[in-house]
Amino acid sequence: MDFFYKNVKYHVETFGHGEPIMALHGFTGNSSGWQFYSEIISDRTIIAPDIIGHGQSESPDDISHYQIEEQAAMLAHLINLMKISKVDVIGYSMGGRLAITFALLFPEKVHRLILESTTPGIESIEDREIRIKNDKKICQLIKDKEIEGFVNYWENIPLFASQKKLTAHKRELVRTQRLRNSPQGLINSLIGMGTGAQPNWWTAIAELQMPVLILTGSIDQKFCTIGEEMSMRIQRATHQTIEKSGHTVHLEKPLQYVDEIEKFLLETSTY
Repeated sequence: MDFFYKNVKYHVETFGHGEPIMALHGFTGNSSGWQFYSEIISDRTIIAPDIIGHGQSESPDDISHYQIEEQAAMLAHLINLMKISKVDVIGYSMGGRLAITFALLFPEKVHRLILESTTPGIESIEDREIRIKNDKKICQLIKDKEIEGFVNYWENIPLFASQKKLTAHKRELVRTQRLRNSPQGLINSLIGMGTGAQPNWWTAIAELQMPVLILTGSIDQKFCTIGEEMSMRIQRATHQTIEKSGHTVHLEKPLQYVDEIEKFLLETSTY
């Protein structure tokens, strides 16, 4: 379905039937990447929006729409439209940063939180400035190489090296998904809600009261370290590492990924 928030059109897909889980994709992804969940577990409804600048959602020129706080408010609007008072939320990478923001700004709407390979932001001002500069370089790369040239670069960065072990079919599906994105939408996403641009939520995450599951892949040491630090700061957090997986755990180890989430949801069902 399509809906509007602040005059921007958003697209959302739903997969499966049963208890709702809102799932938020990463940078260059879209809603289609979450269909696998309902193919493994039949009694969940996966609500998967295309985040602004991605998939079939619009890519407006106004950067203010891309601020992560506005995107969190968009999610609150969406679940209100769907007449859902409180929802479980999964967020991967960029979607995880959005999930954290949503849980902090609208805690009354989040039942449980699952965070995959993500971060609350960057604490150091100097590191934030470095990240913003690096994101600007990527923006220029997208402008210079256009979408196909950028995707060729993006799928070969070290963060996604473990995806080389995926089947050729899976790799092609991911590539096709990335190619369908708007170049301007990706640029604006980096400028408006990149890790350097978003607020630093490291102190604020201690306020989260809902159960939180943090998932990381053992190959992705940077985010394993971040995940462990997050678990120490969030009162009701559990950190699980999936062996032989990199940054994209849900893609590389989908059965183990879903199993960990389902165990977490069962264990916290009385919350």
